[in-house]
Amino acid sequence: GSGAQRFRILRGSLTVRGGMYMLKGVLDMSGGAFSGNTAGGNAGGVLIVESETTFTGGKISDNTASGSGGGINIQGCELTLGDMEISGNTSKGSGGGVYICRSGSINTYLTVDGTQITGNTSAASGGGIAVYMNGCTLTIEDGRIAENKAANGGGVHVQRICTVTLNGGLIEENEATTNAGGLYASTESIFVMNGGKIQKNYAA
Repeated sequence: GSGAQRFRILRGSLTVRGGMYMLKGVLDMSGGAFSGNTAGGNAGGVLIVESETTFTGGKISDNTASGSGGGINIQGCELTLGDMEISGNTSKGSGGGVYICRSGSINTYLTVDGTQITGNTSAASGGGIAVYMNGCTLTIEDGRIAENKAANGGGVHVQRICTVTLNGGLIEENEATTNAGGLYASTESIFVMNGGKIQKNYAA
């Protein structure tokens, strides 16, 4: 709507401290990179709240957050991570690569399609992806979630009343120091597997 922030990345990189924070804006990313950023709180690379977002390429890599979402923290949005690389990000909270949660009463709906989420680390839960708060939805169509590390849910961690659907892609070679090297789903969450593979993951 009028007054919304607009930001478009076609190529190049953004390496300022903390990356980028967008609230109720429009983000179109079809190339370029968010890399090498550090946040004292959430979202080392990108924090997106209640915004219209399109990701069709590019890289989010080597970012660090003291809170949740080392690479990207998504709140109250509906979006697809398509044909991207999310790698080498680190968080002291949950979601080394990707963290999604609700913003107020607005749920988050995330689809992963053709994206490589690899080599991310969380000191808590969800080395690759962490899904939190009631009503959030993660759908994996294709891509690879691999070589990520966390205490719980090395590849993917799903908490509370959230839904994860695996239609394709690979969750493999992830590691957890406590529970579930590949995918951790809490007792209140819903996991639907229509395709894809969860293989070669490790938990101590």
